[in-house]
Amino acid sequence: MKQENKNGALKSLDAGQRTDRESKNNHNQGVNMIAQKEIKPMTKKEVFLTTLINQGKRGLNTFEANKMYGDSCLHSEISSLGNEHNIVACREWETLTNPHKTRCMRYWLADDDLPKAKKLVDFMRIDRGEKPLFEV
Repeated sequence: MKQENKNGALKSLDAGQRTDRESKNNHNQGVNMIAQKEIKPMTKKEVFLTTLINQGKRGLNTFEANKMYGDSCLHSEISSLGNEHNIVACREWETLTNPHKTRCMRYWLADDDLPKAKKLVDFMRIDRGEKPLFEV
């Protein structure tokens, strides 16, 4: 690359050197990229936990989770929530009113774990570039 000096003569720039204009342009592009950070989509864990929080004391069973957001392994999500984040969901067996009298587990969050769950959702939202939802 060549650059014109004060006298109008051209001089060659080394590969590592940049003109002031190039440096300013690159800096401005970096600032714009930070300001316009792309918001990533919700993770499965965030969808699950937000749904569980929003369901309140009613909670969820595996069939409802599947219908609401396509989750087919609610029991695994509940388990990882306890193992990874020390948020333990309450649970109770229930019998569905269908011809087969299907039994399944219903899960909900205890009042003690609700603030931890909301804090975790907010952390996940911030991590993907979104504003917090609960701000606990």
